Amino acid sequence: MARKAKKRRERGGSGLFWLALLGFIIFFLAMQVVRSVEPFGMDQGLFGCFGKWVPRGALPYRDIWDSKPPLILYTYPLAFVLTGGGVGGMWLFEGAWLALTAGSAFLLGRRLWGRAGGLAAAVFVFTGLWSAGLEGYTSRSQSEEFLALPLLGAAWFLLGGRERDRSAFLSGVLLGVAGLYKVPALIVAAAWPVALWPGLEWKVVLRRTGLAALGTLAPWLLAAGWFALHGAFGDFVDAVFIYNRHYAEMVGGGASLAGVGLDFIRRIGLSVPTAVLAAGIGAAFAFLRRERRIYWLVAWLLLAAFAVIAQKQIAGYHCLLVIPPLALLAARGVAALATAAAGGRRPLRVAAMLALAAAGLVEGNTWFRVYGRDLGRLSGRITQERYLASFQVGPFSPLVERQVAQYLRKNCPLGKRVLVWGLSPGIYVLADRRPATRFPFHHLLLTDSPLSQAWGSLATRRRQFIENLRRDPPAFVLVGTRDRNGFEPEDSRTQMVRFPEFRNFLGRHYEEQRRIANFIVYALR
Repeated sequence: MARKAKKRRERGGSGLFWLALLGFIIFFLAMQVVRSVEPFGMDQGLFGCFGKWVPRGALPYRDIWDSKPPLILYTYPLAFVLTGGGVGGMWLFEGAWLALTAGSAFLLGRRLWGRAGGLAAAVFVFTGLWSAGLEGYTSRSQSEEFLALPLLGAAWFLLGGRERDRSAFLSGVLLGVAGLYKVPALIVAAAWPVALWPGLEWKVVLRRTGLAALGTLAPWLLAAGWFALHGAFGDFVDAVFIYNRHYAEMVGGGASLAGVGLDFIRRIGLSVPTAVLAAGIGAAFAFLRRERRIYWLVAWLLLAAFAVIAQKQIAGYHCLLVIPPLALLAARGVAALATAAAGGRRPLRVAAMLALAAAGLVEGNTWFRVYGRDLGRLSGRITQERYLASFQVGPFSPLVERQVAQYLRKNCPLGKRVLVWGLSPGIYVLADRRPATRFPFHHLLLTDSPLSQAWGSLATRRRQFIENLRRDPPAFVLVGTRDRNGFEPEDSRTQMVRFPEFRNFLGRHYEEQRRIANFIVYALR
């Protein structure tokens, strides 16, 4: 009788699992449709410039500049080539990448905690990376979202290859790939020996840790070789390391790690409460049972949290770095509750399930509130203009970008360059007109802003900029107004006035044609 009851529970559990898996797949696909109408944010517009012009021969850092490590600057070009480009194509590529990420989380979670744990890991990874509380709009298709896949792959090889040196090396390679998306991600490598230690001699642990370190170094050597081959190694180092040192000093000036840490804890707790609660349950259960893997996962989570806090700038997408380990810990909690429920044991577990359900309702309400405008646009209840205007943050406006891009498409001949002297790099992408500067977004590096002066070589950058304009004058120059920000105390028009060579160049060769929102449009005479 006991055996028959056990089989009935297993059949019931199997049916529930497949039903839950189907529900997650439907939810995943539905969210891809819902969010397909979203425009590019400011960062995505900048990355889109790389997507447009790297396939046409531009080299990151030398021809188009950003301070991110190179893989995000090549992921957008890959997406544009595979999907035909544009906002919709990028979101399609992102959906495919997220599907692979969730699938990797499922495989890793199943290896660690069984089938229920695998499904929970996939759910928590997806809902965490697209958390509405972590600025879902500005956080999508960022480096932290893309690097979750190689991090999970690195963990898979680490756990699956305890008896093989090759797996340790491959795990390190994928860690290096994650670092090429965001340098702070490399700090989690310090947790990897914790996973290797149980059951292995210390000599084996040291050898495989060394192999993992060599593997981590390999992608960076390839990247350095690639830019050195193209004569841009100095540009690569200058952007990724030297500039970011000055940027970190300016952003983190005066902020304490303790204060930033409290802000981070509050942000994570309010944004992904279901995963945090489930992770707490999973960690407590695993510690009580003295499971060896828990020490590695907790170390991974704490190191990832430190990497976020050390940046002293708690943007929503920065927090995505903790989602993979948090999801795996949360999956342990769900697996523990599922096993207890299947076995008929219900002490504190019923209360835990109710708490998880309550947290899920709170989180679901946030999703509905934030992504409800997408549903409104899909259904036609919200006009395109009103919908785009709802994304405006400070001086950045997707609606204005669209209006300016439409004007350029109509009035600027295809193949001509334009210069957007303002905080709207997406104009270049939407208009399909090439930037007349290597700084499509960071034009403050051409001004006398504090960050520009701290980085140094301002005179050289300005001279190269003016020489480039004189050699091939852009058909249109768009100068922003009312767009002051934390890095530049003056708006873009004032920056132009304070840059005599640029001001005189505009005065001699251009005339003001019209104004579109906060942009002054200058046309070549």
